[in-house]
Amino acid sequence: MDILLVDDNPDDRALVRRGVQQSIGDVRIREAGTAAELDSALAATEPDVAVIDYSLGWADGLEVFRRIRRVHPDCGVVMFTGSLGEEGAVDVLRAGIDDYFLKDPSRVPRLVAALEGLARRVEDRRARRRAEARNVALRRAATVGMITCRPDGAMTAANPAALRMLGLDEDGGAGAANLLDMLSAPALRDLWSGQGGVAIKGLEVAFGEDRAALLDAHSAPGADGEVECVLTEVTALRNAVRRSETLLREVYHRVYNNLQVMDALLLLQAGKHSDPAVKEGFHDVSQRLRTLALVQQRLHRGDDFEGIDVAAYLRDLADAAAAVRVRPEVVVTVESAPELSLPIDTAIPLGLLATELVTNAYKHAFPEGRAGHIRIFAARTEEGGFTLTVADDGIGAPADIYQARKGAGIGARVVPQLAAQVRATLTVSVGAGTTVRVDVPPSGESA
Repeated sequence: MDILLVDDNPDDRALVRRGVQQSIGDVRIREAGTAAELDSALAATEPDVAVIDYSLGWADGLEVFRRIRRVHPDCGVVMFTGSLGEEGAVDVLRAGIDDYFLKDPSRVPRLVAALEGLARRVEDRRARRRAEARNVALRRAATVGMITCRPDGAMTAANPAALRMLGLDEDGGAGAANLLDMLSAPALRDLWSGQGGVAIKGLEVAFGEDRAALLDAHSAPGADGEVECVLTEVTALRNAVRRSETLLREVYHRVYNNLQVMDALLLLQAGKHSDPAVKEGFHDVSQRLRTLALVQQRLHRGDDFEGIDVAAYLRDLADAAAAVRVRPEVVVTVESAPELSLPIDTAIPLGLLATELVTNAYKHAFPEGRAGHIRIFAARTEEGGFTLTVADDGIGAPADIYQARKGAGIGARVVPQLAAQVRATLTVSVGAGTTVRVDVPPSGESA
């Protein structure tokens, strides 16, 4: 503990010094009996506590107290005096002195105990001041806007980044602005004035001329409704995302066009052959290309570049298959859970799977112009997986149609390979027609 003794009476200083040294082991004491000695002591060290007299030959105790606090604002100060009445005691405590004792040898032990307790409080003061200084430095250096508002949105403080962001003057600009008037977002004011105080996290808001930011705001506990806000500008990020989306949309469009050209070339080539089997082969490859093209078309036209709307995608596939086969007596229907979406790496092999299963049904389930119905079902399982079912009411297929066997067609060999890509299991049921169920496990699990 560092102690400063300020008293113009050397005997009184010796009294306190002996009492402190007898009770406190690790202590450093600096004494000041004159104004010059006080200035020297304050310049040489930062005392934890100071013991001062009220009546000094060269100053009074309050003046000395103020000089100490100007230089060392966290220093604890105790007045130890014999010339202070009740009214004077009230004055010194009101001025901010931590404690006082009447100057008497019998009171020295109490004085020493008070100094020890005060030294601990001084350390707490210093810790808080250091934390406040770090907080101020961080706020000033932060590149995100940090704002304090009253409950009505009126700004009471803002760091330089927030002032620059909002175009406010650094000299008092925050005190004349209302944050809610400067930001716009759906339901912003409703969220701000909701029950239980403000609790906003990551709300995108617009401000200025086509600028955007993320707003985090919460009511500060025990601060009479004061709201602390962080404003992170994302204008550059948003513009970069827009540029990337435009480029990605163009890539998907070019891939779609290229697949369309390849499809047209295959159909032209098919027209040059009179052999029905050759024509059929070209048409099958063409239909598979169309399945891939449909994915690119949906990605180009949609707003989601990572997922595919399953219902719309399957309807497109069904329409494409019907256009190729031209079998009006065979009806294809699609049933899918609403708002069901799949990632692209799953949607593409499942789309090809659906195409193969529907194509096989067209080819084999309804011979010689027989009418019928092909149903496509898609749903999310309770476990988080996905199921695709293609069922027909045709003549029925062999139960081992999609198992490795001699003489199996390309479709029969392709279907198991496509299922393996998404770790799916195939179940074939034959009765009044054929039903093929494809079960895809949840992401990250094996079939």
